[in-house]
Amino acid sequence: MIQLFVWKNKAQLILRRPFYLGNDTSWAVYCFIYTEKIFNRNLLKRHSGKYRFHDWIITKNSGSGWTVENPPDGTPPLEDAELNGAQHCFASSRDSCSKNQVVELLEEGVTGYLLDVIQPPIRVSSEP
Repeated sequence: MIQLFVWKNKAQLILRRPFYLGNDTSWAVYCFIYTEKIFNRNLLKRHSGKYRFHDWIITKNSGSGWTVENPPDGTPPLEDAELNGAQHCFASSRDSCSKNQVVELLEEGVTGYLLDVIQPPIRVSSEP
């Protein structure tokens, strides 16, 4: 019982919000969430543009299309800790442009049990 309480609280700390999975959830699930940190990280590959469009699928490239700026034109310097000082960023035309990326959750360490039974909320956003 204490084990469940401790790991549940640690998982909530890493997620920065209450995270209730039900009374029958094992402490090991909360332990996995805490130790693997699978729900508190960016799963997009090459999100800065440093490697151009590798791992991205361009679905719409209207106007002058997508480009990578280094440094970004017309914006303050980027401060994202994940960029490690790099200043590459994606920029699109004034016309409609879109790109997407497939994230294989199982390959990223999310187990089938978590996806099928626990069904955690998954947030997709371009905001940090």
